[in-house]
Amino acid sequence: MTVDVNELISVCERDLGLDPEAIAQRLGVDLLELDLAAASRSGLSAEYDAAVSALTSQARAAAERAAARDRPHRYRGRSDDELIDACDQISDSAADAASLIEAAIEAGVDGIVEAKIITKLAKACGVDRATFKNLWKKQAAAHRAALAPTDEERTEAAAKEAEKAAADREAEKASLLSRIGWLARSPDILTQAVQFLWDEGVAGEHSALIALILLMAGRMHKTMPMALLRTGAPASGKSFVVEHALSMLPPDAVVRIAGSSHKSLVYMQEPLANRIVYVAEAAALLDNNGHEKEFAGMLRVLISEGRFDYHTVVIQEERDKLTGKAVRRPVSHHVEQAGPISVIMTSARDNVEAELLTRVVSSPADESGEQTIRAARKSAARVSGQPLARQSRTTREDWIGIHRWLDVVDGCLDGRRCKTVLQNWCYDGRDSSTEGHSV
Repeated sequence: MTVDVNELISVCERDLGLDPEAIAQRLGVDLLELDLAAASRSGLSAEYDAAVSALTSQARAAAERAAARDRPHRYRGRSDDELIDACDQISDSAADAASLIEAAIEAGVDGIVEAKIITKLAKACGVDRATFKNLWKKQAAAHRAALAPTDEERTEAAAKEAEKAAADREAEKASLLSRIGWLARSPDILTQAVQFLWDEGVAGEHSALIALILLMAGRMHKTMPMALLRTGAPASGKSFVVEHALSMLPPDAVVRIAGSSHKSLVYMQEPLANRIVYVAEAAALLDNNGHEKEFAGMLRVLISEGRFDYHTVVIQEERDKLTGKAVRRPVSHHVEQAGPISVIMTSARDNVEAELLTRVVSSPADESGEQTIRAARKSAARVSGQPLARQSRTTREDWIGIHRWLDVVDGCLDGRRCKTVLQNWCYDGRDSSTEGHSV
């Protein structure tokens, strides 16, 4: 077999990256003999035919692999219209068709462009559309798999994310403590909280304020959240007190419910754990006939158990193992809603379900004549624009910061964390039973 040695050297350098010395070693020939054969164009002797044939095959295979890798580059970077037009230039080359599909997948074309490309490729290659639809699905799956991170990458990313979250949490704790540390360590924090709400326009209602403040402070506790029911006649101020107290919390700490369907609590996407669920009117827990909704039963379990598990049936489409056809079958589906939660409800009527009453602390609105006078005076001062005399040194931002600090201290209190704050909140030595200023 006579082989052009110069062409062999050129092919091996281009496709295999071999220099003449390496080529001579592969062939088992002396480098000087290889140079002489190239210069004289006489070729190598027959004893090297097998080695030349093997080296030529290796170079050809390497060239084919390189062409396969580079083929998609012919179509990469093209617009949707250019990819569609390129289908007309493909006759019956399956490799070119696969490369164009790969480029389209990488470009992220939409379903309309995908359908046009499949139709034009099927027409150009003389095959049915189903063939290219299946090819598209396979290549799309391979593309997703290639982009998916490995287990090691996922583990590394999760570790970095956890490290960053911990660093951010520590930085936020330090920032909050520098701003509200004096209030967090204050032995009369409960008195200051009540005084702040009085300064904000709440009249009287000392017992209700104490209960609300303690409920808000305890929402991050793992095992001791509270549930409070505010009752009273219409326009007695029961909701006014609650709204002002909740203004001391970060907005995302409260889930407000004015109405609900029977199973809305099951499929609620936002997490409920360590948040306050505020039902502005307990009638929202009843249906049109005055009967308890399924929502109320779920809320009751969530208060008592700190979680509830709901099992339902969904229709799932899958492929039958025997026939290969797509079939729809009912399967069991488990939905978990995690707590614990704190709950505040208000009601102007005696319509709260008896089982739910066993799980809440009742806080009747003060409807005495003295309370009516206090509320009327403060209301008149607000309407007239007369500024109320303030005795509290705190602002709403201070109290939001306090509750945000409770959020970031290891995520959830276990009875020992933030011990000083909770003890100060639950008891201080001062008598806060009377408003400390006149209106």
